[in-house]
Amino acid sequence: MVRLYWLVSVFMSLLLVVILFNGLYQNPSRLESPMIGETITDIEGLVDLNSNAQVGGLPTLKRPYLIHIWSIWCDVCLREIPQFSSVVGDIPVIGIKHGEDLFEYDDYFDYNWTLDLRYHPLNNPFLVDLGVVSFPETYLVSGDGEILAIHQGALTEAIWEKI
Repeated sequence: MVRLYWLVSVFMSLLLVVILFNGLYQNPSRLESPMIGETITDIEGLVDLNSNAQVGGLPTLKRPYLIHIWSIWCDVCLREIPQFSSVVGDIPVIGIKHGEDLFEYDDYFDYNWTLDLRYHPLNNPFLVDLGVVSFPETYLVSGDGEILAIHQGALTEAIWEKI
């Protein structure tokens, strides 16, 4: 019995060492998303903040575009807004604001950031359907709606060049 206990202890210790050793070679700030390669379809429950009208879903643009998810309580989101347009250049940006109040901070964003399209989700399942896990979160989407890349956190020029 003592021998079995010893063998199980050694086996578990070696297993733990292998798992921890494997973690040394992984980037802890990178989350792999199952959404990469998926096509955005039928995401409903959005209010267009430009017209105040409920829309059936995200538009499909004929060229690559970004979907940027942010929230008014997110300090990183508020700090990245003024330089966001200069980082991404002429790529269209669909901004999706998460928060309770549809129009809170509108004056700030009108002054600091010109989005091509602005939306607010009416319910949180939208964020779950898209696979949002953090704020801010940016999706690079092809012209036919396929998610090509996802970045969690502030989008800087250095990160944009890697995408």
